[in-house]
Amino acid sequence: MDYYEIPSWPEYQHYRSRNPPWIKLHSALLQSRAWVLADNDARVLMVVCMLLGSRADVPGQIPADPEYIQRVAYLDRPPDFAPLLASGFLALASASACKRPLADASPEERRGEERQIREEEKAGGVPLAAVSADPERVLHAARAWCAAHGHSDRVADVAWPAFQRWHAAQSPPRRYDRWDLALEAWVRKIAPGGRHHRPAEWCQIVAAANQTPPRQVAS
Repeated sequence: MDYYEIPSWPEYQHYRSRNPPWIKLHSALLQSRAWVLADNDARVLMVVCMLLGSRADVPGQIPADPEYIQRVAYLDRPPDFAPLLASGFLALASASACKRPLADASPEERRGEERQIREEEKAGGVPLAAVSADPERVLHAARAWCAAHGHSDRVADVAWPAFQRWHAAQSPPRRYDRWDLALEAWVRKIAPGGRHHRPAEWCQIVAAANQTPPRQVAS
C-alpha cells in the first residue's frame, strides 16, 4: 500500500506519543501557501490528514486510499489529494519511511508502545452495552491501524465481536472511556509483532475478514 506524508509535520505537531486525544492547529496554517491556495474541500482534507497522521505508526503518514479516507473521516465523497500534493502539503512517502514492526523496535520504542497500550486500557466510565449496538463508534481507530499495516480494514470489523467475547470473559467487566482505542490496542496486541500475539486467533480473524463482503460506501 502507498502512503502520503506531511513533510512539515514536525512544524505542526510536537508530541512524542502516538494517537493523542487532540492535535495542535497552529494559526500559521492560515497563512501557509497550501491553505491559501486550497478550496474548502482541500482545507477540510488538510485537517483530516493531520488527525489521521496523529494516529499513524509513522507520525504524519496516511494511507493513499481515497475510499478509506472517505469512510474513516465521514466525508461525502472520496477526497482528491491532487491539490495538497501540488501545494506541497502532502508528498508520497518513501518506502524507507515505513515503520518496522514492534518486534524489531528498540527497547525504548517497545516500552513507549506498551505504556501507551496500558494507558488506552485504563478503566473508564462507559460500559460495553453503551457502544455494542453502534460499532461505527468504535471501529475507526482499529480500521486505521489495519490499513496502515497492510491488512483489510474488514479485519477490524471481524475483530470487534472477538474483542467483545474476550471482554465478556473478564472479571470484573472492564469499562473504558475510549472503546475505539481499547479495541485498537487489543488488535495490535494479538496481531503479528504484538506483545500478546495469538497466531490461531489472528488467522481466524483474517480468514473471516477475507470472506466478509466489502462495506457499501454511501454516495
